[in-house]
Amino acid sequence: MLYLGFRVAERKETASLHELLEGANLRIKQLENYNSPVKASVVRSPRHLQSDLPVIVAITPTYARPTQKADLTRLSLTLRQVPNFYWIIVEDSATKTDKVKRFLSKCGLHHTHLNVRTPQDMQLNTGEARWHKHRGVEQRNLGLSYVLEHGHEFLPDENNAVIYLMDDDNTYSLELFDEMRFIKRVGVWPVGLSGGLMWDGPLCDETGVTGFHALWRPDRFFPMDMAGFAFNIQTLRRHPNARLDSSVHYGFLESSFISQLLDKDRALMEPKADLCRRVLVWHTRTEKPNLKREMELNAKGQQSDPSMDV
Repeated sequence: MLYLGFRVAERKETASLHELLEGANLRIKQLENYNSPVKASVVRSPRHLQSDLPVIVAITPTYARPTQKADLTRLSLTLRQVPNFYWIIVEDSATKTDKVKRFLSKCGLHHTHLNVRTPQDMQLNTGEARWHKHRGVEQRNLGLSYVLEHGHEFLPDENNAVIYLMDDDNTYSLELFDEMRFIKRVGVWPVGLSGGLMWDGPLCDETGVTGFHALWRPDRFFPMDMAGFAFNIQTLRRHPNARLDSSVHYGFLESSFISQLLDKDRALMEPKADLCRRVLVWHTRTEKPNLKREMELNAKGQQSDPSMDV
């Protein structure tokens, strides 16, 4: 019988209850003092990824904001349930922040932490609409380059993986990862609450993708949301220069990238999620928090205790 980590049955029959309790208390102290960074380094070890199951590599751009840690925490609770998963977090920052470092050290996921700052001319100005400029382009592209250059360092088989460009505030069903794991080229599926519709994405039948449910600029060659596709790492290796292009018109980022991966051949798209009849990901967005009282404190030269890691 196991009792807090050691075998009670293996102790001498003459052991007193006092001795058993002392052993239990010692084990509890050992667990309480377990160093979490050491745990994270073990979790990150590539040997714990299976070689016989494609690894899902998610590239997630993130930026500093009041809800950043909350969003990453919520997302990580989903991702921890996905087997053979590797997370590349890329901060929109000139340096890696302590907040994200601390979060990743305890998130329990295989991961790599990168950073690159969005160029000044691509940053939103005060009061500028979110849709006015592309976001996360530099960060996603850095993640793609990292996979190509360093995939052999963290993947059990550098040719047996699927890549997903994953936002930090969307909502993902666990079934989605089962759907994407065995993609051969580029897999596609609908996205809920996207494009100003209840859902948008591919229309499919047994022959493949037959069209798209999209009302905003339906003339796009691939009118897709970033959350609505993933691709095999070998597809990226065959097109090593494929990248998100910040020079394209807003809303054409995904279409431009998929066009590079598939040479603009819609017949190569792989419908997932029951021929694109099921929504397994939602383009949600965290509500901006009401920090009115915090602003009142700031006006007085005060603030909530900054040592609190919110």
